[in-house]
Amino acid sequence: MARLPVYCQLRVQVDGVSSSGLQCTPCGKTVPGCCNHDTYGSIQSEDGPLCRTIGAEADVVRFFWRSSFHGIAMVRVAQRDSEIALTWRYEPQFVSRRTRGAVRVSPEDWERLQLTFERKGFWQLQEEPNRLILDGASWLIERRQHDLHHAVTRRSPAAELQRIGHLLFLLAGAPLSQVELY
Repeated sequence: MARLPVYCQLRVQVDGVSSSGLQCTPCGKTVPGCCNHDTYGSIQSEDGPLCRTIGAEADVVRFFWRSSFHGIAMVRVAQRDSEIALTWRYEPQFVSRRTRGAVRVSPEDWERLQLTFERKGFWQLQEEPNRLILDGASWLIERRQHDLHHAVTRRSPAAELQRIGHLLFLLAGAPLSQVELY
């Protein structure tokens, strides 16, 4: 878990307050404490780093999934005041059509998601060495609460992250709720 810099240049203006004073860089490299991961290509660059919405969104969860044979997907859930919105994108493998959608998340589903993160000990999960596997999927799950950010990457993860990924795809609805996660 890292505390994000107060003045990150990637942060957008909120209520007319500009951000300046560089602490992390949009270089495409993972810098300790930086939320500017760039491992999922265009689907990630469209969404931008999570620090962009500090001040506007209190809590943000984002899940990137890249499968060897099923494509790439992103699910993002954000709490802004009392509203909880979920956006998703999906690029199936071997299909040149990108789909996207947005849904509102009920307070009950938001609570269920928060409890799932808590039960799985997400804030304490550490990075694991990247295992070489010929088939499978890469996962990146991030969460930002105010200025605290944590990211965990895995290759075809075990149960600790499976439940979080499944719940996010379920909340997104079709077609993601029908994708077999591994």
